[in-house]
Amino acid sequence: MSAFEPHLATLIKGLQSRETLRNSGTLTVHSYPGEGSS
Repeated sequence: MSAFEPHLATLIKGLQSRETLRNSGTLTVHSYPGEGSS
C-alpha cells in the first residue's frame, strides 16, 4: 500500500488547497488532474 502514499498525499493536499481557496472566496475555475467538472 506504500505505493499509494505519495498519490494520497498529493490528493489530500490538493483537496485542502481547494477548500482553503473556497473558504477565502477566491476559488478559481482551475480543475485538478483526474477531476471532472465539479
